[in-house]
Amino acid sequence: MIGAGINDGALLIVDRSEEARDGRVVVAVVEGQHTVKRFRKKADRCWLEAANPDYPDIQILDDESRVWGVVTFAINPL
Repeated sequence: MIGAGINDGALLIVDRSEEARDGRVVVAVVEGQHTVKRFRKKADRCWLEAANPDYPDIQILDDESRVWGVVTFAINPL
């Protein structure tokens, strides 16, 4: 998520009560693994957008994928 200002080793503050809206950075569970991506929603289509060009976007296609919480703050190490 370097394109979103979140560096490797950052401490993330995640609010599980916040609603995932288009453009918000979220922690999601995909195939049993947690990932940090930007949530995107256009019409009836939802996907997780990578902010790092080395990683692909993730299409949310199954019932096992879900947004775990919304990132509200990132504290990057010095």
